[in-house]
Amino acid sequence: MPVTRQSGGRVRGTPRATLDGPRYPRQMSPEAISMRHVPPFLFVLTLVGLIVPVATRADVPEPDQAFLDEAIPPLRASTQKTTGGPQNIAGAMSGVRELLVERRKVLAELGGKHKLNNLTGIATQDEYDAEVMTSLRKIVQLGAASDTTHPSSVAVQPIEGRLASLPSLGKQPIPFMVLGYSEMAIATGDSMVAQGTSAQLVDHVVLSHIAAATDLAIKEGEDFFGDSAARSLRQELVLARLRCPKDQATYKMNAMKNQIKEDGGISTLYYMQCSKCGDPRVIEFPQELASRLNRMSEQQKQAKPGTPARSQVVEP
Repeated sequence: MPVTRQSGGRVRGTPRATLDGPRYPRQMSPEAISMRHVPPFLFVLTLVGLIVPVATRADVPEPDQAFLDEAIPPLRASTQKTTGGPQNIAGAMSGVRELLVERRKVLAELGGKHKLNNLTGIATQDEYDAEVMTSLRKIVQLGAASDTTHPSSVAVQPIEGRLASLPSLGKQPIPFMVLGYSEMAIATGDSMVAQGTSAQLVDHVVLSHIAAATDLAIKEGEDFFGDSAARSLRQELVLARLRCPKDQATYKMNAMKNQIKEDGGISTLYYMQCSKCGDPRVIEFPQELASRLNRMSEQQKQAKPGTPARSQVVEP
């Protein structure tokens, strides 16, 4: 039985580039967006590359759904067990640790089936990490709500100082980033406990930082344009992790273009080249938001008599 995605709070990865302009209420569907916003949005797309007809065969990142169908149900079951009873800080931190250990085991298993630096491995990891992120959010939110301790700022300052040295997540991190940050925060806390700092105090501060990190992540369906921005960041991280199958070298990007397909769908094409052997490669990322807005625009045009047919090229 295929795994169904849970709604309400599911965190998806990607994009860094944000769109300036009016802010839209959360939980807004694309159908609820007035069509007066479509032309400016498509204009933003043309700023990063002309929209051109499909011309070159491209590789699209696709996850191993069979692997996910086996890995995700146990993850959800263990999360339900962890969050089903009385909550406290120590229990929440124990649940977070177990969750991250399980993630490492699953990624090791995935790495034995697909390299984590090829498109299938990367796409599968990102989908699994999105589910892990959902579980992490549930655990830390319940744990933080049960926290009744109120340590002084003087007591927590050394711990806060150490955690402040960790890499910044930015404004809209994706699951891959938040989970890595969580592991680093726990490791930092463990080192302080080993040096004599109160474990209860460390758990309090570390859990609050992990909770804050999960709050930064955009939750799918809660911020339509923010989710689109996170998707862009995910694309960049996919390309950064991708390696040439011949020599495991990195790729350099030669060009980026946006294309319109016959069905009105829009996707971004990245024209890559291996930094070692020089082999070319094209990676395609479908743009769900832009595609839906463009199709809505085309439907409105077709409803008006005398409207000319759509061109596949949209000039900036």
